[in-house]
Amino acid sequence: MRYIIRLLCLFNLLFIFNLSYGKDLSVGFIYREPPEEAFYLYDWLVVDPDNFSFEKLKEKYYIKNKKAKLFAYVSVGEIEPYRKYYKEIDKSWIIGENKDWKTYIADIRKKEYREFLINKVLKNLSQYDGFFFDTLDSYQIALKPNEYKDYENALVEFIIQVKKTFPDKKIILNRGFEVVPQVKDYIDAAVAESLFYGLDTKTMKYKKMKEEDTRWLLNKLNEIKNLGVKVIVIDYVDPKNKKLQKEVAKKIYENGFIPYVTDKDLKTLGTSIYQIIPRKIMILYNSKEFDAADDDLHRNFQAFIEYLGYIPVMYDINKGLPKDYIGDEYAGILLRQTEYSPEMLQWLKKQISDGIKVFFLSYIPSDEEFLSFLGLKTEGNTSIFDKVDFKPIGYDYFEIKPEIQPIPITTPQNNFKPI
Repeated sequence: MRYIIRLLCLFNLLFIFNLSYGKDLSVGFIYREPPEEAFYLYDWLVVDPDNFSFEKLKEKYYIKNKKAKLFAYVSVGEIEPYRKYYKEIDKSWIIGENKDWKTYIADIRKKEYREFLINKVLKNLSQYDGFFFDTLDSYQIALKPNEYKDYENALVEFIIQVKKTFPDKKIILNRGFEVVPQVKDYIDAAVAESLFYGLDTKTMKYKKMKEEDTRWLLNKLNEIKNLGVKVIVIDYVDPKNKKLQKEVAKKIYENGFIPYVTDKDLKTLGTSIYQIIPRKIMILYNSKEFDAADDDLHRNFQAFIEYLGYIPVMYDINKGLPKDYIGDEYAGILLRQTEYSPEMLQWLKKQISDGIKVFFLSYIPSDEEFLSFLGLKTEGNTSIFDKVDFKPIGYDYFEIKPEIQPIPITTPQNNFKPI
């Protein structure tokens, strides 16, 4: 398996920039449990500790020689109620609320809060190669401008103390433009979001940034780059639009920054200096009928899928169908169902709309609405036999009596497109 994963990433990467291989960093931010490809696709990978398990990673021995350095996401400027340590937060450390994200703004000026972050939060993340500090400028929502300087001084003190406490850890800051000059010798990179494409925070829809906003941010990022600090830019583009993702990543790179273009929830394998070409095939099976190893799809088709250069992945439908976009990992779906629930049909329609190839074996859904979606319609048979009795001649042991059910014939309509 480890060789498959390595080859998957080695031969199926779309190189976005000439001569970039080996020279520039590939950076990723994935806040769900990262797929295995991510550990070879990115040099630096930022993950959410609440959605990541080193124990599970160790079980996958073939990822032992991963190339990615792992960074733990840490919200410094805001306190998130869903974190495991939230019950230990002192209310005196809260100075406001970010209503857009339903979080509380933290007061880094409080020595107790700084010590809590270092001694409680960060020490529990000692297995990581570094930390990614987020929400550093949230104080501007809660404080008056004449209070900014004290807060920024405390933030500088905190970052320096972190580096002294964890000298081997790398540190990435999200924004924090006001403090970067003072801590440039203690950090490894700075991040900014939404340079060319971002999100409408009210509707969470993707949008192209206004030119004046892009110009302002470009000036800020160039100032940081001139300090000798690496600059990472995260832009947000619908993951189904891989062409635009590639174009935006290239534009960020050409401006002298490290790109990462991803979805609004940071769940997919986004585009950095490489864009992965998905080679997995999801094979749907029902564990209530057969174990994965005994399923016909596994026994009869897996070898052919591998021969064609794809990676077969057995997926038990009893776990529930994936709710998120899967096109960053999967090229297609292979299934053989005798019955299709309305939920399954809706899910298949979504996958096809997302550009995922679907291959039906033996039984194609007979639902007229679904067939119409595919550009097909049923004609019916000219003659129907409910049962056929087979009369053996000279073969006493052959007693099978096959039942032939009506099978509707489908014909393509004008809007039919192969899937």
